[in-house]
Amino acid sequence: MKINSLGLKISLVVTLLIAVIIVPVILIVTVQTDALVSGLTDAEAKAANQTLVKAMQDYQDDAALRAELISISSDLSDAIVNNNPLVIERVLDSNSEGLDEITICDMNGIVIKRLSSDETGDRIQDGSSLAEALRTG
Repeated sequence: MKINSLGLKISLVVTLLIAVIIVPVILIVTVQTDALVSGLTDAEAKAANQTLVKAMQDYQDDAALRAELISISSDLSDAIVNNNPLVIERVLDSNSEGLDEITICDMNGIVIKRLSSDETGDRIQDGSSLAEALRTG
């Protein structure tokens, strides 16, 4: 096919040049946009992860503090010494707001009372946290 018209030849050349220039520009913009979105997503994911880690640490710190406060309760220690499950339950109930589980055990890890169930007498097998709790009182 032979193109005779100069105007048509110029139009085809200009169209080809525009295509040659625009396609790479579109590809570059697409790649850069993907990289930007990916970077933002990574940053948001890292920020969300840090927020979650901080919240979990706060919950852990709060639980440790509340466990310490419950453990130094003279009502609780008297109830344990006197084997008074009703007082133990009352102490647990009065300290249970916002907690799903509280377990009272003796020095050997034998469960005396649980907030969430009536099951007692079993041994807690969570080695590290139990050992720490028994060691520090």
